[in-house]
Amino acid sequence: MSKLEITLATVHDHGSNLTGNQKGLIKHLQDEFNGRYLFDLNDPCHAIHLAVEKSLEVLPQDTMKFINKIHAHFRSPQRISF
Repeated sequence: MSKLEITLATVHDHGSNLTGNQKGLIKHLQDEFNGRYLFDLNDPCHAIHLAVEKSLEVLPQDTMKFINKIHAHFRSPQRISF
């Protein structure tokens, strides 16, 4: 009879409460499972979102107005369905 092995997988947003070296959840799980059976993935979509969000903060005001107008234009339900 074969032994059943369970792998724990986590996906998260790089939060220190999850990834902290000493007190984060991932550290506690690694300690609990002795580093085995644990797959840890930082969410790449969330990382890209954070990068875009931070870059928008440094754009000139005129550029942001232009971006907001484009966003408002395509936000319409009729345009989205089209």
